[in-house]
Amino acid sequence: MILVKGFFRKLSTKVYLLIFGILLTIIITIMSFANYYTEILDQMYRENSFMVVISKTDYYNKLSSYKSIISIEEAILFRPNKNYKAIVSEDYVVIKNGTVVDSKENGGATRMNWEDFMIGEGAGDDFLIVFPSNRNSIELKDDEVALSLDPFTYYKKDIAQGIVGEKIGFYYKSKQYEYTIKEFYQTEIPGMLVSNHIFQIMNENKDLYAYLVKFDSKKSSTLVAQKLKQSNKDIEVLNRQRYFVENEGMSSARLIDLIYTLEFISKTIILIFGIIFIVVIKNVIKDSKKNMNLEKMLGYNNRQIKYYLSSKLVILSGISLIISTLLSVIINITINYYYQLQLMVFNIMLLSTLYISILIITIFICFITKIKKYEI
Repeated sequence: MILVKGFFRKLSTKVYLLIFGILLTIIITIMSFANYYTEILDQMYRENSFMVVISKTDYYNKLSSYKSIISIEEAILFRPNKNYKAIVSEDYVVIKNGTVVDSKENGGATRMNWEDFMIGEGAGDDFLIVFPSNRNSIELKDDEVALSLDPFTYYKKDIAQGIVGEKIGFYYKSKQYEYTIKEFYQTEIPGMLVSNHIFQIMNENKDLYAYLVKFDSKKSSTLVAQKLKQSNKDIEVLNRQRYFVENEGMSSARLIDLIYTLEFISKTIILIFGIIFIVVIKNVIKDSKKNMNLEKMLGYNNRQIKYYLSSKLVILSGISLIISTLLSVIINITINYYYQLQLMVFNIMLLSTLYISILIITIFICFITKIKKYEI
C-alpha cells in the first residue's frame, strides 16, 4: 500500500490523471449526446416506420420470437383493378377517340393514384395492404371501403373527397370484387379498410400471409429484415421508413448524420485515449523498474510485483473515471437545465464498458511484463 501511495505522490501521476480525466469526460459527454439523439431517432422510427412481411408460409410464430418487435398486425392483400377510373396509376394515360384527354403530364396532382395507397418496393408495388375497419374505429358495410391518406399523400385530401362514393375494384385470389369508397382516413400507414365481416371471411381463405410489424428501433428492424431474407426464400420484407419526419426541430436524416458524426468523434477520441493509455502504462512500467528491483530485493515474488503494478494502474484509471463521471454529470445536468434537453446523466452501461476495457488492457499488459532479476 505504501508503494501505491508513493506512486500517486508523483507529479507525472497527477498529469496522467488530468489527461485521462479530460479525455474520458469528453468521451462520456459526446456519447451522452449520441445516445440522446439515437433515442429520438428510435422514437421517430417507432411512431412513423413499419415493416410488412409477405409470404406463402405463416411466419407469425417466428416474428413473435423477436423481442425487438413492438406489435404485429395481421392483414390481407388486394390487387387493384385498374379498369376503374376513380383512381389511376401514376403513369396513366386516358385516350378518347384517339386523343389523349388526361395523363400524368396534364393531370399532375389532380388525380388519386394507386401508388398513393401502396407500400412500394417489390410486392408492395402490386398490392394494397388491407385491415379490418375496427382498426381505425370506422363503421363500414360489406360493400364499402375506406382509403388511407398518409403524410405523403395528405396534400391530396381535397382531391380524395371528390371521389367519395365512387366505385373501385380489386382482385383477391383471382376473383374480382367491387366496393364503394365511403371515406378517407388519416394514418401513418398507406392501405385500406374493409368491414370486419369481409376481412374475417377473406382472411380465412388467404393464400398469402401478410403482417404489419413495428420495431423498437431502426437498428433492430434492419437486423430482423436481414435475418428473415437470409433464412426464408419465400418471404418478402418491405421496410417503410420516413426520413422527413421532424422531432426536436430536426429531421431524421439530419439526426442520422449527427449521430454518425458524434460516434465517429467519440471513437476517434477513444482510439487516442487507448494509445495514450498504453503509452502511459509503458512509462509507468519503465519508471517502476527501480521499485521493482527494490521489491525483488525485499523478497516480493513476480506475482506480487505485478499485482502492485496493476493496482497502481487500475486505481489510476478508476480515479480518472470517477473524476470524469462527476464532471460529465455536472455538464449534462447543466446542459439539460439550460437547453431543455434530456441527456442521460449517468450511463452505467457506458461507464462499465469503459472501466472493464481499461481493466482488461491493464491486467494484460502487466501480465506480459517481464520482471528481470535484480542486480546486487
